[in-house]
Amino acid sequence: MSGQSSDLPKILVRTVDAFALSGGMILALVVLVNVLATVMNALSIGFAGDFELTEMGVAMAAFCFLPMCQRDGAHVAADIFTQNLGEVPRRFLEQVATLVSLIIAIILLWRMSYGFWDQWRYGYQTAILQLPHWLAYIPILLSLALWSLVALLQLGARLKGNAHD
Repeated sequence: MSGQSSDLPKILVRTVDAFALSGGMILALVVLVNVLATVMNALSIGFAGDFELTEMGVAMAAFCFLPMCQRDGAHVAADIFTQNLGEVPRRFLEQVATLVSLIIAIILLWRMSYGFWDQWRYGYQTAILQLPHWLAYIPILLSLALWSLVALLQLGARLKGNAHD
């Protein structure tokens, strides 16, 4: 399931790349926050809110990578069971896997959007830094929408038989 970006518009490929890069930058910032917190704690200075920033950052970063995993066929796969199958059964299983991925992305988008609205409506904030929880949902929801779009376009290409493997 590799080499699937050829079926996608270039702007979508670039957007997926940008999301993955932003996820990497968020993780780098999380690492820096943790290093800073460790150094400050060693100096008995303290760093308030490092756990909150880590939780939000890791969640946002993880979701930012999902569209690229879909685009590149990098989700968990059990190729050992399908490597000896013929071309037709493998293509069928790839179509099924893409459909399942699309369904998962849509369900997550749907349910996480409810979480976003709940966090927004009730004004939940982190305990120490008082950051609104809904802020983390913005990149998460955008990533899920992007994952859904990539999976939908890939499924369309697969069903038309235009997928390049």
